Amino acid sequence: MNPNSFLGLAYELIFPSQCQLCGDLAHFKIPLCNTCLKKVQKIGNLRCEICGKAFTGETNRICGNCIKEKPKFDQARAWAKFEEPMVQIIHQFKYQRGFQFANWMVNNLVEVHQTQFSDQKFDLLIPIPLHWKRLLQRGYNQALILAQPLSKKLKIPLDTTILQKTTNTPPQVGLSSAQRKENLKKSFQIKKPKLIAGKNILLVDDVITSGATANEASKILKQAGAKKVCILALART
Repeated sequence: MNPNSFLGLAYELIFPSQCQLCGDLAHFKIPLCNTCLKKVQKIGNLRCEICGKAFTGETNRICGNCIKEKPKFDQARAWAKFEEPMVQIIHQFKYQRGFQFANWMVNNLVEVHQTQFSDQKFDLLIPIPLHWKRLLQRGYNQALILAQPLSKKLKIPLDTTILQKTTNTPPQVGLSSAQRKENLKKSFQIKKPKLIAGKNILLVDDVITSGATANEASKILKQAGAKKVCILALART
């Protein structure tokens, strides 16, 4: 056994960690207990081939929303449904510095990449950016927290400069799908478009709700010359 692993196991036996949701004993290296972990609803293979939304017994390969209006991105995939306890987990991570979830989240994103994007080659991995005012207010970009270790694990170069959020849009929470879409219009900007011309881009975010953010970011990347844009997220509605 690796000495570091042995020390980590010994520490856990002496000072067992607690589930970050309910306070019970947590898994080794996972900040959740068995009960809370079992409540997480992973998205299986029954999903829309484009947006990745989970189906409930439908036989179509593409959901009604994507048939009605094809997204600007090529594919989107997420690890779990954005339902409890994932809502609470992501809220802690996003707004309460719940960085203890980060390693677990990244491993789940790696799992999705291996099962859904293993046959695709990406030239750049880009986290969905925050406007600088939002970044100052929050203190960190949760998508970047995920993207940095993910880039190393997947061996995809990370870029944090090409895609920029230039409009400090109001929070999306509570808005309808149409309002979210309108809210994000022309809110992104591309710096150095030559760097993405003909490239395959993997965008990373914590959660996909209406898909408006992913769609707007993908649109401007495609307009700047990106060949393909796919989305990888931890959870989605």
